[in-house]
Amino acid sequence: MNIRLEINDIVPIVLQIEDGATDQYPQAVIYDDNDNLLTTLNLSHKNNGLYAPSSQYTMPDEDYISVTYIVYSDSGHTTESAVYLRDVDIFEKVVPDNYKATGFAVPNEYDAELTAIQADLNNPDQYKANVSTLALEANIEGHVTTALNTYDPPTRAELTSDKNEIITEVNANEIKLDIIQADLDNPDQYKADVTNLDVLVSSRSSHTAADIWTVTTRTLTSFGTLIADIWSYITRTLTAGIKDTEIDTIKITTDKIEGMIENVSGNRYTTKALEQAPIAEMSETELHNGLDSYTNKADYKTDISTVLTNISDLQVDISFLLTVIRNKKEVKKIGETWKLIIWDSSGSEELGINDILRKDLKDPDGNQITDLAAGALARELKSFV
Repeated sequence: MNIRLEINDIVPIVLQIEDGATDQYPQAVIYDDNDNLLTTLNLSHKNNGLYAPSSQYTMPDEDYISVTYIVYSDSGHTTESAVYLRDVDIFEKVVPDNYKATGFAVPNEYDAELTAIQADLNNPDQYKANVSTLALEANIEGHVTTALNTYDPPTRAELTSDKNEIITEVNANEIKLDIIQADLDNPDQYKADVTNLDVLVSSRSSHTAADIWTVTTRTLTSFGTLIADIWSYITRTLTAGIKDTEIDTIKITTDKIEGMIENVSGNRYTTKALEQAPIAEMSETELHNGLDSYTNKADYKTDISTVLTNISDLQVDISFLLTVIRNKKEVKKIGETWKLIIWDSSGSEELGINDILRKDLKDPDGNQITDLAAGALARELKSFV
């Protein structure tokens, strides 16, 4: 809003908030015509959302002043309202002497000008447009005729060919839509084939549990596709092996040794044990010594302890393998390196917490994999186990 005021006139500084809010704290910031700050006035509520300063402000000797209204939501004027936007009023200085008359006009001073104006009004044709050079009706018809003669419309054959091409394209699209609809009507074709997931491991590998037990140093990767077979099954069951029976047999034999020994510390044997010993041409002392070399109880205990230790180690290995099989596996790129991560059952998604395996994915040449290819994950799982 622009208002013209004389010097020392009262400047009407007022702000009306549209919704009638009475709990705001607006200010009026006044600048001169060079954007120099003259003063800042606090505005208080008067009535129905109308705010004004508590004292009047008069027009200074400036060409004009600008009053910017800023609404704050706090009395300390630190938080500007996001609801009520800023507004500006401009007040211009006027000098009364500029509007005073300097004298009366001389009689008949404007008669010549008025006469000329009247003459123009009496001759309106001078303001009409000159249309003498515009095309006549005959010329218009000639242009239309020329345009029609130069127009080369498509022939019937061309139109028929275009129509047939469109029909062919539409029919082809209908066939494609029918194929798509058939696929949508048969969602089972996209389901994974899980018919082989519940078969026995023995049907997937030529190696039996007995084959594994007969190997002194056992690494699962040395048994062909056994590890891949294990990974491919959802439900896995470890059944009792031949070694359980062999261990029971060993225990029965060692239990009998206790009844055969007459003096454990002296490794002396009962008469029954001596009677069952092979007949040979040797003294009683030689016979005891020979039996000692084959039936020493301490040796049996040592052998049994070794077997139990091997069984315990195997149980730990199997437990870890089951944990690897059952738990969540993740392939994730960390920096420039793809990693295979297997989480503990109590682990979280945060890297570095409770992961039981973290292995860099590499190609067959041992180089870091920068882009995963088909089969990379299976190879890494196999190489890990």
